[in-house]
Amino acid sequence: MKIKRYFAIFCACALLLTGCAAQKAQPEQAADGTPWNEGWTAIGGILGVEAMDNGLTLRDTNSVIAASGMYYALWAVGEPQPFTNADGDDADLYDAQLAVVVSEQKSPGDAEKSRADWIALAEENYQITAQDSQQCNGADYTVLEYTYQSEGNPYARGASAFGVYGDTAVCMELSCLDSFTGDETEYLSAFLAHSHYAAQKGD
Repeated sequence: MKIKRYFAIFCACALLLTGCAAQKAQPEQAADGTPWNEGWTAIGGILGVEAMDNGLTLRDTNSVIAASGMYYALWAVGEPQPFTNADGDDADLYDAQLAVVVSEQKSPGDAEKSRADWIALAEENYQITAQDSQQCNGADYTVLEYTYQSEGNPYARGASAFGVYGDTAVCMELSCLDSFTGDETEYLSAFLAHSHYAAQKGD
């Protein structure tokens, strides 16, 4: 898997996670009461994402990126263009890309700790322009908007949602080229609205 294609804190987020659960069978229902749809993109047996009509196209999915129970998927707008970074690594460059990391933690407290670690990492590496909280389809998110500070990063701006659902931690990061004319917050909000979590016992 070409992790080197990602330019944001996506890789660092993955390293902060310590998954503990095996892949689950397909759920019967989402936490918001919606019947689970086989056509959704399933990530780690806990998150299902509906297809969208805003140009975000699934490019990669469900590869284990570190410890057991850690998964990722990538959506993008536009066609991939070759790019070589300052270290000589080749990468696929899109008008905009949305990388998702999902991991089941040992407890809700561990999931909250992962979210706090991600937010601290974003504050350290990005120029934060706005922060908000958002609830969508049974999960709560901390949403950040920012510009990238690294001159070696071809992406100019982005928005991330750091979510917790039970003992699951989720990082959704949308990165945009300066030439991308879409609104990153609208794209991220649409993605959250199309994301569903598997119902837990008692839901």
